[in-house]
Amino acid sequence: MVISTKHGAVTPDAGSADPVRYPPPAQVMSVLLNAIFLDVLDQDVRRIERLNSHLERTPSDAREDFRPIKVLMLRPLRDLGQLARDYEPQLPRGFRYLTRGLGTRDSASPDALSLVLFQSDYLCRLMDEGESDADARAGEIEEFLSEESDPSGGHSP
Repeated sequence: MVISTKHGAVTPDAGSADPVRYPPPAQVMSVLLNAIFLDVLDQDVRRIERLNSHLERTPSDAREDFRPIKVLMLRPLRDLGQLARDYEPQLPRGFRYLTRGLGTRDSASPDALSLVLFQSDYLCRLMDEGESDADARAGEIEEFLSEESDPSGGHSP
């Protein structure tokens, strides 16, 4: 089971270039932080799925000790960067001045802000969102966790 903090939808300013203006520094920081921390998870999941696909086409006697591994990717249903923007006004004045100066208000999703926002009200909201998201996929999570290995070389959690 892989739990990511990256919202599944692509943000409008992440994939399109606006030739009239440069992206704000907060957007550049967000893209860099996502590339360092979150995109690696997506690559790992794609790599496992690709290996599983190869294993399915490989005869069981030629697999040696390899077996497919089932992967369940969980992502937040809401964009955490946009959620963080709602809590920016409660930041201490100096920090708020810094974040706004970097352009968090001009970015479609200030992911960099969501990574450094440690206010208790925001963290409680994140926990509530996570619980709600898990409830929405409870059946899928339960099925994933309860699967048992089958004798034909299936997968186990």
